[in-house]
Amino acid sequence: MKFLNPIYLIGLASMAIPILIHLFGRKKLPVVEFSSLRLLKPVEQKRKRWLKLRNILLLILRTAICGFLFLALARPVAKLGFGKSIFVHPPVAVCIIVDNSPSMGVKIGGEILFENAKKKAQELLTHLKAEDEAGVILSDGTEYPLTNNFRLLHKEIEDASLSYRIFQLKDLLSYSNAMLAKSKKPNRVIYFISDMQEINFKGITEFENIHFGEVGIPVDNIGVSRIEFQSTVLNIEEPVNFSVDVKNYSNTETKRKIVLNLDGRKVGVQEINIKPDMEGMAKFKIRLKNAGFHSGFAAIENDAFAADDIRYFTLFVPQSISVLVITDSFEESVYLEKALKPSIEIPTPFEVKVISPKGIFAVDMKKYKIVTLLNISRLTPYELKVVKNFIDKGGKVLIFLGDKSDVDFYNQQILENGFGAKVSDMVTLEGSNFLTIDRVAFEHKIFNLFKEKRLGDFSLSRFYSYFPVSIRSAKILASYSNGMPAILEGKGGILFTSSFGMSNIVKRAIFVPFMHRIFYHLTQTQKTGLNLLVDEKFNYESEETAYKISCLTPTDERIDLLPRVSSGKLIVSFKTTDSPGVYSLKTEDRLLASFAVNIDPEESNLKRKKISEAKTFQESILKEAFSELTRPILWLVLILFITEVVILRFF
Repeated sequence: MKFLNPIYLIGLASMAIPILIHLFGRKKLPVVEFSSLRLLKPVEQKRKRWLKLRNILLLILRTAICGFLFLALARPVAKLGFGKSIFVHPPVAVCIIVDNSPSMGVKIGGEILFENAKKKAQELLTHLKAEDEAGVILSDGTEYPLTNNFRLLHKEIEDASLSYRIFQLKDLLSYSNAMLAKSKKPNRVIYFISDMQEINFKGITEFENIHFGEVGIPVDNIGVSRIEFQSTVLNIEEPVNFSVDVKNYSNTETKRKIVLNLDGRKVGVQEINIKPDMEGMAKFKIRLKNAGFHSGFAAIENDAFAADDIRYFTLFVPQSISVLVITDSFEESVYLEKALKPSIEIPTPFEVKVISPKGIFAVDMKKYKIVTLLNISRLTPYELKVVKNFIDKGGKVLIFLGDKSDVDFYNQQILENGFGAKVSDMVTLEGSNFLTIDRVAFEHKIFNLFKEKRLGDFSLSRFYSYFPVSIRSAKILASYSNGMPAILEGKGGILFTSSFGMSNIVKRAIFVPFMHRIFYHLTQTQKTGLNLLVDEKFNYESEETAYKISCLTPTDERIDLLPRVSSGKLIVSFKTTDSPGVYSLKTEDRLLASFAVNIDPEESNLKRKKISEAKTFQESILKEAFSELTRPILWLVLILFITEVVILRFF
């Protein structure tokens, strides 16, 4: 039992008033004995016993009237299990949660689960009375507030559609309780109509006041869970290795055919066997025919749950990469220039400009994606400011420390903040001694191509001088044979602790492809292979000038966006990623970016939650609802009052 107006329970103290009056309101009279009345004494004793019993009855009645009157004012409610013959369906506020997540798109026997769920919700509305209230919450967050216009709610449910958003039931219960808190009905009930997918029940251990309507039956499912580009330094010089993972959520081994589609055409088909509750992988090697944006998908033949049978991807290959080389050692810059742009007859995407530090004054830094500091001594304050502004706006720097490099300048101005590292004075090995590179992070996308030594062997390169480094936050990509870092990566770019004039790496076959992969890696920013989940926000930054930008959705809807400028950058945000597919960010005349959106792979696991506490809709209304006891108590007060009057009048 609980009370809707508990403040009135203070009035129960009034039950003491009749008792106090009874105890202290009686007067004691003196006793005078007369001899002529002695024969009547037995009769008087009998009369006194009746009056005493009468007064006690009146005291009990008046005390009960006071108590029950204030109890009625407190509006008590209680769950009554003695059937609907006395209390039939007391007034109730109902919140119906309808699951419209992707898994409700499963088709069983020709009917989609979500359509079944909508019918259950509409059927529940037919059991409500005019004094009841109902509201609906869809699992994607759509709310229809409490109302007694059940015809309107019926239509809202009918018009509801599937969503690609996933949810957690604990969040929806918070929304439901907030909705029901606005109702004055004594009974507040939550119904959850769903396929009872287990992943939606995280963080919930108790199910008090929740009633479940399960739809459908368990089904087996196989879904595409992931697409990766194993050669993530994307360019048109080498093929891209695609790997497609397919997860089998069933208890039986299955065979599936995976189709890879790129830029609107089928580029590969592969059939794989997948063991129960395991992943299978299909691999494709595809050569991109041209630079720019590419998009596609991997798909399997449809099963009962079609939403996870396809997974989209995008990737970007730079059309032209402008590289600015700043150097005090032009004889070393020749090696880099020839590696990136051997001749006019051999096409590469690289455009290289070599200048001295003083030449920065005449250069438009916006034209360049990468700045290379090759064995320069130091920069003037103005030159340094130009380079720092370039980094702050998203540009990347490739640094080669050499015999002309000023250690103090690099530490104070660039390395400690931009790379999380600090170098010491150059160490030159004596005589014919040299170092090699014997530890390489082959999992990094710069190096993964060279894991097989037939494509190039780092250990063949010899280094005669280097700069020792102490690391604070930089990532070590390669180390010398003495354990000292050789190549580092920080937020500002990549650092080599030795330059071309201090080694023979320029004479090795690995030099040219290695330089290409480094520059490809440094230029592939947010445009490259950006893949989001449904409802994740997309942010785009650029130094380009564009005032009218729109996003083209997978359904060919064009949404105009309002860009903003911050620190010299054009920033665009897009939040409406509510459907899987490929989205394109465009100006009036060009494509700025392309990104893919997919459903969360967790949604593919259709395992159901088993809840023993689950109750049917009928049980919840008849046995779980609270009945207000105010009216029965007031009737009881009236009966007690009439009884008191009768006793006073006739006895």
